[in-house]
Amino acid sequence: MAELFPYVPRKNQEEIIQEITNAVTKGQQFVFESGTGSGKTICVLAAALSYALEHNKRIIYTTRTNAQQQQVIHELREIKKKTNDTRIYGVGMQGRGNMCLLAREDPEIQNGNSEELSRFCAHQKKLAVSEKKKGCRYYRNYLGDKEHVQTLMEQAQRTLPTAEEFIETCEKKGICPYEVNKLIVHDACVVVVPYVYVFDKSIRIKLFDWLAIAEEDVILIIDEAHNLPDYLRELFSAELSTWMLTSCLMEAEQFGNPSLADGRISVSAFCKELLDVVTVLRDTYVYGMLEGGIRKINPDKNDALIPSHELDVELLSRLKITSRTLKDIIADLRAYGEKIQEYKQKDGRLPGRIFTALVCSLGFGQQWKWTNT
Repeated sequence: MAELFPYVPRKNQEEIIQEITNAVTKGQQFVFESGTGSGKTICVLAAALSYALEHNKRIIYTTRTNAQQQQVIHELREIKKKTNDTRIYGVGMQGRGNMCLLAREDPEIQNGNSEELSRFCAHQKKLAVSEKKKGCRYYRNYLGDKEHVQTLMEQAQRTLPTAEEFIETCEKKGICPYEVNKLIVHDACVVVVPYVYVFDKSIRIKLFDWLAIAEEDVILIIDEAHNLPDYLRELFSAELSTWMLTSCLMEAEQFGNPSLADGRISVSAFCKELLDVVTVLRDTYVYGMLEGGIRKINPDKNDALIPSHELDVELLSRLKITSRTLKDIIADLRAYGEKIQEYKQKDGRLPGRIFTALVCSLGFGQQWKWTNT
């Protein structure tokens, strides 16, 4: 460890590093809290990297913000500068929203969620391969300019750029940074990623495929782990918003308004009914119950828990349908949403998944929390 630590260590840093070393050696979990400026990042890196190099392990370092990711890369540069060890190679990865150069040119694409961007990217790549001068030009250059791709990879291994620096370099070459990153991560001993790369199962599987390693060969570091409960709650929670329902109504007006469940109700009528249900639930559980025909509003209250089954019970009652019919409506909404995505892709637009998001939110018996945002 002493060979890797690039600064004169303070007493508390030596103790922290020793504790981390002991935990990693024994394969144990370790949690520690330390004040700002105490050198947490460099202590964790020095201890974990020493063990990783000696035992052929890889480090996945998760961060909450891009600024924290940059700090990890900067500290890793200091370690490499001191040791001049060619094995010390770190890569900062970000999501498509940040790394996609097409998204940087188009705000609509940039605002898409990970699933929308993944689908958009796959379509653009398919066009780039099957038809000349179509699809993503940055991906076409990635496929056709192997010499520049190799140069980018070698330069990254020498200089350890932050994700932002790497994106800028790739943009000057006209080559997709996301695709090159997927190549260079294979040889990196330290991979710095946002939380989602580890805690979203589908993305985690892709990350391990790019790394070509098993989970037991990884040392996982979670920066600012006190943020995890809120982050994970949000990641695995369904959301149903008035904005989503209003957007669904606009798309139904633009792309057609078919009937659902063998003519039981139209798309727009269902969305309007659901929008009214959401508003009633808000008025009841957030703004307060009616007393003598007058609603008692609490101006300081902005959120409230809504009992499980309340949403679906209200829908079934209003529409006079069974839960089986409601499931049929949801299935038809999914098919309708997929058809809209196909239309948008043909127009070269981001295949928004508003109806798919609506379908995913309509799980039966969920515990809902209304929040005024």
